[in-house]
Amino acid sequence: MRLTMDIEALGTPSMDAASKANRDQLHLASTVLGLPVTYHPFKFESRRSRIDWRLLHGVDIDKLIHNTDLDTLEQLVSCITWGDIEAEDTRHLSEGNFVKVFRLAQLLLEYLLYVQDNLNYTNSVLERSRTAMVLNAQSLSSRCHVLRGQLKSCKRELRRARKTAKTFEIMATAVGAGAAAAAATAVPGVAAAQPAAQQQQQQQQQPVQQPVPAIVSGHQQTVP
Repeated sequence: MRLTMDIEALGTPSMDAASKANRDQLHLASTVLGLPVTYHPFKFESRRSRIDWRLLHGVDIDKLIHNTDLDTLEQLVSCITWGDIEAEDTRHLSEGNFVKVFRLAQLLLEYLLYVQDNLNYTNSVLERSRTAMVLNAQSLSSRCHVLRGQLKSCKRELRRARKTAKTFEIMATAVGAGAAAAAATAVPGVAAAQPAAQQQQQQQQQPVQQPVPAIVSGHQQTVP
């Protein structure tokens, strides 16, 4: 698809580079911000140039149509659009030249209509794309709002969990210190009780000696 036609040639001939740059910046800013693009109101300008008959005579219309030579057609835009035919020498206004200029004007109009249709289609596609992007941006904004609320809630939960963990840490430290102190207090009593238990165990392990009877002078006497 070829849409390289010099549309600027159809605009105001006196438009300078600064004005074109300002218009391009306005168009870019309007596109980015989603604002409607506004231009200066259209008005017809006076014809200010002479028709280049040498250029027109060098164009083979049948060959141009057969090859769809848009480059050559674009070169004729300024010549036919801004040429002042009323100021031309009547010698150039022959029937053949008039027919050629009229056919070239028809081809230019046909191409301009083609460009217009494609620009309208492209504009509709971009408008639908812009609408979809706006809806997507609104959805993402809502999602960000929800996630922002969830983030705040998670931060509150995290602070609460840190406080709880700090409290448990303090309690665990206190319980550990109390258990260590109780163990240190109970150690002397256990050490004192161990010899007594060992002595009692040794006494239980010793055999019991039975008294042995002895006869002394005809009397029986128990000898331990």
